[in-house]
Amino acid sequence: MITPKLSFEFFDSKVDYISGSVGLLSVLIKLYKETKDNDISRYIQNLTLQLISKKKEILSMDITYAHGCIGVANVFIKVYELFGESSPNLRATIDELHYTINRGYVVQMENNDISWCKGISGFLLYYSTYYSYFHDYKSKQKIETGVKKIKRILLTTGAKDDSLCHGNIGILDVLLEIKRNAYSDEALEFVIGILKDRIFDLYNKLEFKSGLSNGAYNTSLFLGLSGKQYIVDRINLSISSILN
Repeated sequence: MITPKLSFEFFDSKVDYISGSVGLLSVLIKLYKETKDNDISRYIQNLTLQLISKKKEILSMDITYAHGCIGVANVFIKVYELFGESSPNLRATIDELHYTINRGYVVQMENNDISWCKGISGFLLYYSTYYSYFHDYKSKQKIETGVKKIKRILLTTGAKDDSLCHGNIGILDVLLEIKRNAYSDEALEFVIGILKDRIFDLYNKLEFKSGLSNGAYNTSLFLGLSGKQYIVDRINLSISSILN
């Protein structure tokens, strides 16, 4: 198996390089869990080391899941779960990112963006991964306060659209993952129920609200109509989340 060293020259920016590498790591981790292939293992660890060497750039990224350091930290935890201390400086990097994410969460809780890609739900998806592996009680508390915030917003203004990336479908996907990874309580089940009702109503009426100008006709997975079929299949067939 060829394991090339990724280079900045193939990307428009260092942020794109990091985001692309994180996406590749996520795919390789899932593939390794299925195959236990030693070449894939080495590729994961080498790519992780390359990313750790860019820690300064990672810490300067946005504190978001889809576009920033939260997504990087999340995949680092999964690498650590597989290989532990055999990846030099990985745990120290996770700890440093976790500290930065905790500070960002305090700021984010003052805002009303509850989306997965840029808002509160992205933090909660990360904390559910962190809690499931490190059993950190403070992370569980952050999930609880975040779910309550999402509940308040859904009962007042609601999410700005229905999409997997920015809206109700993505929020529901995150909450289902939290239920699987971390815990379940009355508030979480209540919000899951609200969102399920909304999405199944959309599905049955063939409706879709989107922030895109052509959202009602867009067929893409993250921003359009395909997201509806994905979340219905995720619920009915118990398929795994593509967000985590």
